[in-house]
Amino acid sequence: MNDSVKITILAHNKAEKNLDPEHGFSAWIEASGICILFDTGQGTALAGNTLNHVMAITGETKIWTVTGGFHLTDASHSRMEETLNQLRKISPDIIAPCHCTGEKALELIREEFNPGFMPCHAGTVISLPRTGEPGQA
Repeated sequence: MNDSVKITILAHNKAEKNLDPEHGFSAWIEASGICILFDTGQGTALAGNTLNHVMAITGETKIWTVTGGFHLTDASHSRMEETLNQLRKISPDIIAPCHCTGEKALELIREEFNPGFMPCHAGTVISLPRTGEPGQA
């Protein structure tokens, strides 16, 4: 078993070429066969930069679980649709939106991704397998 841990920074308030900076922080963490997307960002980079970039750098074609603050509370309908379109492309088995997502966006995400929709708040536990099998909440 490989005990190394690899952390790739995906979103930050400073970004490399071809990536949008964001007020927040996202990282892809790989450890002992488990991959974790950790995000405190504001949504636009999560759906765009973060998920697309992590798939490009890791070669992964499937992301099982997406969680984060989508910051759609006061977003226009077109911005909500843009975020949903990005998430549809990824098609996660579990989607757990949290802070600042907003009730309207939560309902749209619930309708689109049910039964994989999982409200996320302090105390939520998401269990992920060690293999490529889908995660279970």
